[in-house]
Amino acid sequence: QHDDTRKTLLVTNWDGDNVHGSFVWSGDEAGAVCIWDAQTGCCLRRTRTAYQRRVCSMAATRHTAGHVWVGCQGGVICTFDTRTFELWGILAGHTQDVLAIARVGSNMWTAAGHVVWVWDNCESSDPQVKKELNCFGKDILSLLASRSGLFVLCGSIAGFVVLDALSCDTLAVGSVAEGITQVVEVSRWGGAEGADSKVGGEGSEVWCIHGNSVLGCWDSRTFSSGQC
Repeated sequence: QHDDTRKTLLVTNWDGDNVHGSFVWSGDEAGAVCIWDAQTGCCLRRTRTAYQRRVCSMAATRHTAGHVWVGCQGGVICTFDTRTFELWGILAGHTQDVLAIARVGSNMWTAAGHVVWVWDNCESSDPQVKKELNCFGKDILSLLASRSGLFVLCGSIAGFVVLDALSCDTLAVGSVAEGITQVVEVSRWGGAEGADSKVGGEGSEVWCIHGNSVLGCWDSRTFSSGQC
């Protein structure tokens, strides 16, 4: 169903009157957005972003129902209804490609260039930017909201900055040789006794890809380097 290179994947769930199950959303460089039935593998809907802008990032406002935010080339964000798969709204304002989006509590964080916006009223037809973060100095390539709800890791072309999810205060800073393009939080059994906990939940690590092939990880309690 995609004619161009696929760029992003996202899973949503919905249990409503007309739509049930889990769905995989995919986007490509030509601005196509496809919604797939996760059980059958069938493409249920093929649509496009506004102005057919390249898809750069995706995130859902809620685990079920809600909306999917699609970050696009040039700074446009398109929102889609997860029940109908229809285009819900267009959010303008960013001036560079929206390379990362993350749901942080009831807010959405979007990153374009070295600027991160924190959005409120994300389920409404008129979300508003309630805060602008411009403390990174380098372009943001990835965002990770911790499962504990305590912190957000912003991966940039020079390293990472860890922010408090509520106050947006800086909690930790790290550097890498090349940009952090993908980040995940991994749970592990048990935790370090007596660790100097800064932000993370007990027994988890943050793994990332930086550069083209380097895999790195950090303890999410202290953000000290771990083994991969």
